[in-house]
Amino acid sequence: MGSISKIKYHNFEKYLKNFEEYINVLENNKFPADQIHQKRIGEKTFLNLKGLKNFKGLYAFWKKEDLMYVGVSKYVINKLFQEIKGNTYKEAIFAHKIAYADNKDLPNNKVPKPIIKKIQDTQISKMQISYIEINNDIELYLFEIFAALYFESLFNTFEIE
Repeated sequence: MGSISKIKYHNFEKYLKNFEEYINVLENNKFPADQIHQKRIGEKTFLNLKGLKNFKGLYAFWKKEDLMYVGVSKYVINKLFQEIKGNTYKEAIFAHKIAYADNKDLPNNKVPKPIIKKIQDTQISKMQISYIEINNDIELYLFEIFAALYFESLFNTFEIE
């Protein structure tokens, strides 16, 4: 059986030391979601334009200065394209969360595609996005929770669905 003292041994503090820098990166490196939402731009084109490769990390959706949603992915750029252009719950979690907030009577994980598309077109595409590469899984998941709490994210609940 483990003990709380083992957490310190696991160097919990070593993860926290980077969080201030990560917060700064998220706040100061936003770009319009419409750059991904455009019909003529695909994932490969976007990666080339930004000089990026796909990476593991965290992504955030902002409405002005308010953090609306933060998520993690093994392939952040791919996930951003799914969030903005996808249909299913797995692809477009954020749009589904907005839909549920607007209408509690919608069936769980079964929001009609036209509703998701409308949310993507009229709300999410008007937001800003930021992201950060974090390769350590423990640090990544800890920072997701930290960022959601720090910025008081509107759509992160950390509830088992």
